[in-house]
Amino acid sequence: ELRIDRSLLIDNFETYKLSLEKFRLSRESIPGGVRTKQPNDSQYSFLHHKEFSLHNHLYSDIWNENDIYLITSEGSVKRALINYQTEKIFKLVDVWEIPKQCISNTCNFNASITFPSAEVAAISDGFGYLYIVETSDRSDAKQWKTIYSEKVMGEGREFKITCSLLEDEKLDSGRKLHCILHLIETAVDTTATHRKSSGYETVLEWLVFKEGSEGNWNKTLLCEFRGHGSADYVALEKGCQGLYLISEAEFQFPGVVEKPLSSNEQNGRPSEPDYHWQQTSEEVKVWFNIPSTAEKTNVKVSAKFNFLEVALKETILLSGTLCQRIAPELTLWTLHNSKLEVVMQKVESGVVWTYLLEDSGKIGKEVVNEEFVAEIHEKLAHLCSENEEKGDTALLNSGEMEECDAFGETRFLSRFQITTGKITHKIVLGSEQWLFQVQRACDQLPAFGIRRDIDGIVWQPVQPQLDNDLFQCTHIHTFPAFGYVAASRQDKKFLITPSSMSYVAIINTRGHVIVFRKTSLSSGSVLRNRKTSTNTNSLFVQNLVNLETNSQVVGAIASNQFLFVLTSDEL
Repeated sequence: ELRIDRSLLIDNFETYKLSLEKFRLSRESIPGGVRTKQPNDSQYSFLHHKEFSLHNHLYSDIWNENDIYLITSEGSVKRALINYQTEKIFKLVDVWEIPKQCISNTCNFNASITFPSAEVAAISDGFGYLYIVETSDRSDAKQWKTIYSEKVMGEGREFKITCSLLEDEKLDSGRKLHCILHLIETAVDTTATHRKSSGYETVLEWLVFKEGSEGNWNKTLLCEFRGHGSADYVALEKGCQGLYLISEAEFQFPGVVEKPLSSNEQNGRPSEPDYHWQQTSEEVKVWFNIPSTAEKTNVKVSAKFNFLEVALKETILLSGTLCQRIAPELTLWTLHNSKLEVVMQKVESGVVWTYLLEDSGKIGKEVVNEEFVAEIHEKLAHLCSENEEKGDTALLNSGEMEECDAFGETRFLSRFQITTGKITHKIVLGSEQWLFQVQRACDQLPAFGIRRDIDGIVWQPVQPQLDNDLFQCTHIHTFPAFGYVAASRQDKKFLITPSSMSYVAIINTRGHVIVFRKTSLSSGSVLRNRKTSTNTNSLFVQNLVNLETNSQVVGAIASNQFLFVLTSDEL
């Protein structure tokens, strides 16, 4: 569950005051420009549009503060060197180069750079090649050395590396590098296509590269996950036993969810459902037809806040993770005339369950409750009417609607276990707006920010020690009113914050940077609020920086000391 820390909320927040304080700017031109990719004619879906328009072409090194990298149009990987005395970029240094034979091919995806350890980098070039590169100590701008390269997914399957992690550098048998590759491909199951995907789906391939005794690397495909939406957050836990994923769509592991057809299905006849279920705004009922000889002592029902198991003697009738949370202490069951019925109370009243169980392996049929449907239609009646509006009726001006007034789709934070591909932990994040993710430390899972009411809340996932341990996300920081602010910025492209979370910034497509932060007043100064008669020695401010460029913004990175913005021809 997501438990808000009330002590981190700022109840008396009023506004971000506009500050006229000037930030020092440092610029460095990029000869030939930055290597970017535009979608081709076959890449027309929402997934393609989101990937190519929001891809960050600036890459940070989580092992070294303020070390950032970019890829030029010529395929050269450059590192920005900073003079800390002048606080300016004084040079872009070449550290590695994509092999020239790859540049001439057709590029179908963005390149990417990840840093799985302090001395290794994993790079994809957008042509289908993955490179494992020995960087040595990156605190020195030394040349990198390629130790592995291959078109790992085969011909025509281009990708980017979403995240990578070196499992253990002290293994006697050699190093093991885990990489999560992100692809967009034609949907395998077109009957379940997401409304935004246009027949495409996101594919996440979990690959492991193991170093041999002679320096060779062998690859293994551990898991493949497919979903009809985009993945907002993908991370590997320390030890590489679990994958964490945040998305609006359910991702599945085909090797697990794929079930053999029954004899009836093979003959073209639909199978009889194993159970029926029905819901209202307050409760969910599920029932089974069982033998007339069954007695109440033969029935066992186990209910938890997100789990249900029903057994008759030694036979499991139903077992799996529920769509939403229930109140287990209010769960009741009855047995009458060969009908076993279980009634569960919803925690989130009024929320419509789109399914009962996600991983039961059973066939269920929902029986629609007409009163519940009528109740929903009544609530939505104001949105669709066949009657002509009269002139004296107060109309809703759609121009006054903001993004912050609309609900998105429900997001889930799921943990997949490496050996089975099954979900071991799941947290419902709700339909609030996604903001950003931030890596606070190299040995921790990335934190993420989502909107709650008007605030921006930062959550830190805590890795469970065992698969059956409680999965928690800790509320670690609050950006007051930032959820509302971010929603009102229609032209935003990047939302970023440093590991210290000392500020948060919005970078739009026109080269405007807005920095929101809390600043302390000069020593001895105090502000007094006339309305509340309270004193404060700090102030929430916003700074607007105009980069004065006509070039497109293609990347941004926030560090504790600097904020880096990359355009198509300048850093």
